[in-house]
Amino acid sequence: MVFILIAAVIFAGVTALHFLTNGESLSKYDTPDWPSTHPREVPSQGYSEVADILERDFTQPASQGSSDSLRAKRKRLDSFGEGRDFETEFNVTIIPHAAAVDGLSMSGEWTVPNGCNPDTRILYIHGGAFAVGSA
Repeated sequence: MVFILIAAVIFAGVTALHFLTNGESLSKYDTPDWPSTHPREVPSQGYSEVADILERDFTQPASQGSSDSLRAKRKRLDSFGEGRDFETEFNVTIIPHAAAVDGLSMSGEWTVPNGCNPDTRILYIHGGAFAVGSA
């Protein structure tokens, strides 16, 4: 009798788990490794320039065991944008913003593409590995 009760509880659990986790198939969003399967015909000049900068300033120093301080890495990365007018170049309006929580302030910015609905938003948090990147 105990065996039947245990089997019934296990069956009910597996059935409940199946119904709770069996939603719409999202396989339509599966893609092969990208971008290697979607090569560009010819990389743009801008793409090539960025790839060269990243190789020279980040990949090579890392592979050679560079002892750059975190501050030096951040300064070097931030300098890439100096002298560029991103608002004109990308047809956007950039609005600096800071949020304060528990007395700490985190800077960010709203980047609003001109001609788009400013009430529609995407939250993007870049992956700087706690080493590089800033608003």
